[in-house]
Amino acid sequence: RIGTDPLNKDTDGDGHDDGTELRGGYNPRGKGRLADGVKNLAPVDVAIASGALIEQPTNAGDVSPDLVVTAAETRSGRPANSSGAGGAEDTPAGGANALHLSGRAKPGQVVTIFIYSYLPVVLTTEANDDGTWSYDLDSGLSDGQHEVYATVTGETGKIQGKSNPLSFFVSEAKAVTEDQFFKPEELSPLAAAAVQEPVRQLAWWYLGGAALLIVVALVIAYFLFMKPKKTVPPQP
Repeated sequence: RIGTDPLNKDTDGDGHDDGTELRGGYNPRGKGRLADGVKNLAPVDVAIASGALIEQPTNAGDVSPDLVVTAAETRSGRPANSSGAGGAEDTPAGGANALHLSGRAKPGQVVTIFIYSYLPVVLTTEANDDGTWSYDLDSGLSDGQHEVYATVTGETGKIQGKSNPLSFFVSEAKAVTEDQFFKPEELSPLAAAAVQEPVRQLAWWYLGGAALLIVVALVIAYFLFMKPKKTVPPQP
């Protein structure tokens, strides 16, 4: 949103990290002060730049009626299933397999977006004058279930308001409905295999862990109950 490179900690190559320049009021995208190349920092920008602990919407913050995640879908227009606030709606199509998120907030409000799978992905975007916001995530998410929140976060990292979560599923880097994810026979054979692969891997981990626990239990039982005890001969 600010225009810095997320893969390069020193976007303008001047020898000073972007975070250091932001904290000092300098422009991380070039010469001069912050106002020369960047809008005033939003409260969440101040929190991130200062290294504050950012609260997680999964266990903090109150739901605000002003914040809604309405859709999570691929740019090809395939909607994801919603199990939280709002429903999937049509959004403009774009590049293939990029995730398009959209929602509502107060006009001009900077929204922090949290996407949860194994580790959270944290994004920021600004609501338009009509209160709508959107974000195109070009990097692919792993197959499986994901959950997205929209929050407003203050300068100290505290959540000032959050949306209800919206759950969606990804299969072969595309958003699919809940029925398609849990009924792979309705997908193509390749897509069905991709959907079930994480489930198979998790099942093997559970089976391996169960087998290991059984072996450990048998060894302990042997030493406690089966191993013959040494007898001490009687003293003369």
